[in-house]
Parts: sequence; C-alpha cells; structure tokens
Amino acid sequence: MEKWLKVFMTIILALITYQDWKERKIRNLYVILIFIIGILKGIYLQQWRWSEQLLGLVSVSIPMFLLNQINHNSFGMGDLKVAGATGVFLGARKMWSAFCISVFLAGAYIIFLKILKKEKHKKTIAFGPFLSIGIFMCML
Repeated sequence: MEKWLKVFMTIILALITYQDWKERKIRNLYVILIFIIGILKGIYLQQWRWSEQLLGLVSVSIPMFLLNQINHNSFGMGDLKVAGATGVFLGARKMWSAFCISVFLAGAYIIFLKILKKEKHKKTIAFGPFLSIGIFMCML
C-alpha cells in the first residue's frame, strides 16, 4: 500500500509541477489529495503520530507564511498549502529537508538564468516545481 501511496503522490507532484510552471497556479484539489494521502499513510501503515503529523503540517508552511507577510510574494498561497499538506505525509523532519532542497534548487535555477541572461525583469519564479522535486526526493 505504501508503494501505491507514493505512486499517487508522484503523479500529483508531477501535475503540480506542470500546472505551476505553465499557469503559476496550484489547484486546491491537488492539495486536498495530498492531505488525504498523508492521512491514509498514517492510518493504514499504523504510523500515525498526531504530534509528528501536526508538526509536519505547520513546521514549514507557517514560516513560509510569515516570510510572505514580511516580503510580499515570496511564495504563492498554493506553495504554502502544498507544504502544509505534504508535511502531513512526510512529517516535520523530511518536510524541512524537502524545503531546503527546494530552496537550493530554485536558487541554482535563478543563478543559471542570470548567467545565461535569460531572466530580464521577471521578479518571481514558480516555486511549485522545485518544491515538488524536493518532496519527491525526500519521499524516496
């Protein structure tokens, strides 16, 4: 069962990556599905620890939200919701690892664009694809 939950998560992460890259929007349906998969994982595999799942829900999404309040448009609301829902699936430690990987990858992408001078006056990038890659890497 755990294998199938990871397969479904991978499909949803791929959909998030595509949609955020193309439209700069993440559907709430994807967030809800991730949240449900996280709950199913905990219940079915008897690994449900309320404290770990709750901490996973807020450990990355709350700091992202606070950063967004200080520096507007740091992250989209879809990114915050995906981080929270995925925290239920991964737990707090793995979610922090996924977030760190995501920030590193997004930073490397921006540097790459600056070196190639492809990025002219664009102020933001879609973070969902990088978040999806970080989540996928920590899910393995």
